[in-house]
Amino acid sequence: MLSKNDVYGVVVTYHPNESLRRNVLVLLSQVAGVVIVDNGSHRDAKVYVAEMGNVDGVEIVENSVNMGIAYALNQGLARASASGYKLCLTMDQDSTLNGDCVSKMIDALNNNAKLVSVGPTYNGGNMRDVQPYTEKSYLITSGNLTYTDIAISVGGYNNALFIDAVDFDFALSLRSQGHKLAMVNGAKMEHRLGSLAEASILTLPIRIRTHVPVRHYYMFRNHCYLTRKYIWRFPGFLAKKQVALCKHLFECLLLHPNKLENFALIIKGIRHGFQSKYGKYAE
Repeated sequence: MLSKNDVYGVVVTYHPNESLRRNVLVLLSQVAGVVIVDNGSHRDAKVYVAEMGNVDGVEIVENSVNMGIAYALNQGLARASASGYKLCLTMDQDSTLNGDCVSKMIDALNNNAKLVSVGPTYNGGNMRDVQPYTEKSYLITSGNLTYTDIAISVGGYNNALFIDAVDFDFALSLRSQGHKLAMVNGAKMEHRLGSLAEASILTLPIRIRTHVPVRHYYMFRNHCYLTRKYIWRFPGFLAKKQVALCKHLFECLLLHPNKLENFALIIKGIRHGFQSKYGKYAE
């Protein structure tokens, strides 16, 4: 039977703030060990990472530059494998687990051998679901608990994507091998979903989630990658994602700040996607 002693936590950081300590300590109380992979944070933010190096059970890996979320996750996954941990739990720096979150997810894995990757509900999602877990087509990176050997067997995380859609690609890689994923309804997490900004449609105020302009480049480029790779195997999933992306395009062009820059980067991202130009964005 799996237990917390089989779980290695991987936290990827990029310019973290003081909340990092609280989130890592909550995580550490639920797993056997934690590695923080810092992706080239600026000097002020590195202070928050460095102070965690004095905590028993926490290791630090420092990348001198931002290598991308996938690369950092693979570093953590490799350490989990080398140390013999059966399970790898990936976390964002600003996500906070509920006190029994990991144990609930371990229970789900112990009770269903067909599940290989599970995640918690977040920000109140699925709170009323009476089932112990709900099968999902994908799970977000933060809070994702996966068998280490199976994650490695599908190639881990795709470095070429750098950031955005890394979780989609990982989930679809698992599903391509016949594996099942699920959200555990009793496991809970607070998770930040981008920055909120005020906008309006016909004088009606609304709140939208915004990103730095270059993030839109990755979103649209990597969607092209997913479509080319999985369209024949998962057409329904990609159709839903396409609809969501069209909605986001509408928001970018009409409601977001930096409209012209957003549009230029979206066009470049689509072009690079069809040209198979991946990796870190370079002007």
